[in-house]
Parts: sequence; C-alpha cells; structure tokens
Amino acid sequence: MNLQQFSQEFDKRFFVFTHKKIKSYKMLAKDKDIEAFIEHVDLYLQGGKRLRPYSIYIGILESGKKLQDSHWLVMIAVELIHALALIHDDVIDKALTRRDVPSINGFIEKNQKIVRGDKTHYSNSQAILVGDLLYAAAFQALSESKASQDVFSEIIQLLDEVIVGQMIDVKLASYPQADTKLITRKTKYKTALYTFSRPFQIGCLLGKVSEDTQKKMFSIGEQIGILFQVQDDYLDMFGSEQILKKEIMNDIREGQQTLLTDHFLKHATEDQKNIFMKFYGTSFSLKHNVVIQTLFEETGTKMFTYKEMEKSFKKIRKSIEIGNFSKKTTEAFLDVLNRLEARM
Repeated sequence: MNLQQFSQEFDKRFFVFTHKKIKSYKMLAKDKDIEAFIEHVDLYLQGGKRLRPYSIYIGILESGKKLQDSHWLVMIAVELIHALALIHDDVIDKALTRRDVPSINGFIEKNQKIVRGDKTHYSNSQAILVGDLLYAAAFQALSESKASQDVFSEIIQLLDEVIVGQMIDVKLASYPQADTKLITRKTKYKTALYTFSRPFQIGCLLGKVSEDTQKKMFSIGEQIGILFQVQDDYLDMFGSEQILKKEIMNDIREGQQTLLTDHFLKHATEDQKNIFMKFYGTSFSLKHNVVIQTLFEETGTKMFTYKEMEKSFKKIRKSIEIGNFSKKTTEAFLDVLNRLEARM
C-alpha cells in the first residue's frame, strides 16, 4: 500500500475507535458545554497525513507478516499521541486553527460563554485536558493491543524525545541566537525520530525484524525526518500559499530558530541583520515577505538550503538502494520520498 491507500484503511479503524471514545467521554461528562468541545475532536482528527502510523506499517511490511488487529491498535495509539501533541502545540502557539478547522482551544474560545475568569485561560485549560483524554485513549489502544514490553519502551522513548524537543522549541522562540547543535537536536527530536525513526523501529519490533535491518531503517528515518523539517522551514519562507493552503513566514513571525535562520545569521552583514531583526518575532504585514525573502537570497541561504536538500534526497535514495530491503518496503520508502520531492 502507498501512503494514500494506507490512510484510507487506517482511517476506517481509527475513527471506529475514536468515535467510541468520544461517545464514552460525552456520557461521562453529561454536560452540554463539555460535550460540545469533546465532539469537536472528531472534526479536528480529520485530514492528518498519517505519516507515523504509515512508518510503523513500513517496519511491519519488511517482516513480510500480514497486518493484525493488534498492529492497527498500536498505530492508532501513536496517532492519538500525535493528536494530543498537536492540541498542546496549538495552545503553546496560540493557534486558533489547524488544517482549516478550529483548533480545540480556538473552538472553545469561540463557542463557550463563561461568567467568571479569563476566557483564553479557560479555553486553553480545557484544550489541554482534551489532549489528556486522547493520551488516555492512546494507552487504552496500547493495552488492547497487548504489545510487548519492547514496543512500550520504544513508544515511551518517542514521548520523551518529542516532549524534550518541544521544550527546546519553546526556549528557542524566546532566547537569542542559539547554538546550531541545539537547533539540530530540536529537529531530530521533534521531527526525525518522532515521525520516522521511532515509528520504523516500532514496526520492526512488531514484525520481529532483524536488528541489522532495524538499524538501517532507523538511520534512513533520521535522514528523511531532518530533510522533512528543513523542507518545511524552507517552504514556510519560499513556498506558495496557494499550494501550501496556509500563510508563509509563520516561523519568522513567531521568532522560531531554524537551520535557515541559523545559516542566515552566520552569513548576513550587520545591516542585513538589523533589517531582519525589525521583523523577526513580530506580526509584520504580508507586503514585507519579499523584504525577508530577498535578505535570505542575498546571503545565499536560499540556494544553500535548496542544494543541501537535493544532496539529502540523493543520499537517502542511495541508502534505500543499498539497504537490501524487500521490494514492497523499498516502494513504500520511495513513495514517502517522492511525496516530499513533489512539495518542492
């Protein structure tokens, strides 16, 4: 199955599970206001890329074993953990929408009426708790899967890394220019290991794939993940809003430190830095996008990043080629890689 075919099969099972949980949570609450924003979870969960469960599937695929109900439950658990992370991320970023629908905190703030206290604080508090409900649902799915201890341990490691990665991310948005190693560590924890390497490893453990193959897949996952994040950062600055279906320059407005901003600040003149700092971390207007884009072009950051991504694509293809994977696994790897290339 390619990613699109897999997503269709996954979503059938995912929403059967989540609909049952949403129904049970509403019955527990017996309060129309709380029921309303629990119900909104169903809409919020629609439309995800499903990269993490697909990465687990690729690991199982290499074993040659048929997918079992227990495997689907582990994939559901990991996707629910991701949903929880997104809900908390929306609160941290003060984001009122995600994938063109209201975020959980955005929905609550718009639709709930309170008579005491701060409405934003109320909305954020309830959104965090909704995320916690999905965390509980994830561990119910894991429990029902009867996954082995090594699978549990891998998921716990995934959680440890993404949470610490998010902590680094929050710090970087509020501190002066950071060390390149810290930015790279954030990218590794929040994207590479979380989206690809750990899920590949989980799939390999479920399929009882050899340790040698696990190591090769883990390495490829790390390479794909770092490329994926650098590409995201690049597109946030130079991508098409029509294709991306969202505004660009969000990282700059939020004061995010990425490998692009790191390269720029190391190669910019003082005048270029001064111009950039007038906009960095501020809500500048769309007409100033071109000013920032020009700065990143003049310092060579745009060209450098593009060439590095081209090198990464070639390196990953070579790693897949020499990995001696099954035909189906190779096709699944290349499906992910081709989808990434199509975004450029």
